[in-house]
Amino acid sequence: MGATFFKVYQTVQAVCVGLLLYVAALPFFVPYIRMVAPGLWRCTHEALYHEPCPFCGATTYIYRFVVYVELLPAYMAVAVCVWAEELLRHAYICCKLRKNDTLPRGFVTTDIWCTVCAGVVVLICFLG
Repeated sequence: MGATFFKVYQTVQAVCVGLLLYVAALPFFVPYIRMVAPGLWRCTHEALYHEPCPFCGATTYIYRFVVYVELLPAYMAVAVCVWAEELLRHAYICCKLRKNDTLPRGFVTTDIWCTVCAGVVVLICFLG
């Protein structure tokens, strides 16, 4: 595998880390956005379909868990564990992957399947 592949793969890992950190920060900056511009932050699902979003309350649960140490519902606890595993795995790969490294056969495929499976688990947790 060439140097270009490693650069692209490392960039993908860095993007995954950035998105996961964004998701982690979301519960903390949404209340301030709602105070400054109440109409700016709306649930897209609710705005389009006029029904409660299956994810509604997730940011509130996480905020209360971190700030007030309230217990999470089981599905949120599983989702947080999966999120943490994804963040740590992508951060580790992003930091440790070097241009001259040789990856074991199937490493990239396994990493992609782990990410897809983690997304499915989180969707199952939220959708029920």
